[in-house]
Amino acid sequence: ELNGRLTILEALGYSPFWKHAYVSPSPLDRVAIMRDTLPTESGFVQEPQVFLIGGTIHMIYSGGPSLHHAWCPATSDPTDPLSWTKTGRVLGQGVGGVAGMADHSGVYVEDGTVYVYFRDADGGLSLATASTATPTALAYVGSVLTPPAGVSVPLANAFLLKRGPGDYLFYFEGLTTTPLW
Repeated sequence: ELNGRLTILEALGYSPFWKHAYVSPSPLDRVAIMRDTLPTESGFVQEPQVFLIGGTIHMIYSGGPSLHHAWCPATSDPTDPLSWTKTGRVLGQGVGGVAGMADHSGVYVEDGTVYVYFRDADGGLSLATASTATPTALAYVGSVLTPPAGVSVPLANAFLLKRGPGDYLFYFEGLTTTPLW
């Protein structure tokens, strides 16, 4: 919950045609807050990852074969499209040390570092990081997971859960051509 206004972060999703990012205080009352307006977004805005640093709401989202960033002040209304400012491409297609594509991200923030897990051009999961002081200055760290044999759809949409002594990385594995059990 951000300022008591944004109660369902999950509602920050995409349209039936994956063209716009939406936000709402309820699933039935959604507002398009992000539209594909940059040439690098290749006609769509999808899979927003929202996080709060200080007094700023940040969003990393897939737009074309790369990740983009937008922000709005936490004191503003995040359901108002005019509150958001696009920063542009922050990872992929030669930006952030990633030559190929970067999309389907998951964001985790801890101890002054922004961790962005993303699908890479090889279909695996890779990691880029940035300081919370400059969250758009993402730098490629390396590959985290490669698809197991038999996976026909790449790994994607990862998020990290830190709980007790261990870390858990959840991700979408896609479709397999071999039985899982």
